[in-house]
Amino acid sequence: MIHSIIRGTTGAEISEEPGNEEPNEHAKIFMKLLKEAEKELYPSCSEATKVSFIARPFQIKCMYGITNKALVAVLNLFAVILPKVHSIPDKMDKVQRVVRDLGLDYVRIHACENDCVLFWKENAELDNCPICKESRWKDLNHGAEKGAADVVADAINNNEKRLPRKILRYFPLTPRLQRIYMLRAHHQK
Repeated sequence: MIHSIIRGTTGAEISEEPGNEEPNEHAKIFMKLLKEAEKELYPSCSEATKVSFIARPFQIKCMYGITNKALVAVLNLFAVILPKVHSIPDKMDKVQRVVRDLGLDYVRIHACENDCVLFWKENAELDNCPICKESRWKDLNHGAEKGAADVVADAINNNEKRLPRKILRYFPLTPRLQRIYMLRAHHQK
């Protein structure tokens, strides 16, 4: 299904037949996305659609750890090079909306550097691993003589953004399965 959407060939005909049950909100969003998947990136572009173009750089971003700012810079470069009538998004929230609607989004969960626990649910508010006592946060090296607890305290006091040492990216299965069955239902009509 994803490869079909990325290529822009869904094969699904969207029709509103009388007597059919009204789709839920998630289905409506997905139907809109299927229509977007058929739109050309720019007039006479046969190689990519808006959705397929958004999916490819986002995949590269995830695979190679490119920052959001870098991805936006790349999108802006494409926007300058392509014809003015292109449909490339210019902001990261627009890209993320398409990725979320595709069901490709993920949840970031902080993890212990030594893989002891996830800082999730009952451990979500902890700053240190309850098993090995390692700090959840990277040492931003504010002072080589400071301990991890001092660095965390300084970060909290200065309202600095703390960076986790390790992140687990969880890709929820339910939205993916829902998309597969929605697409199959359209193919059977």
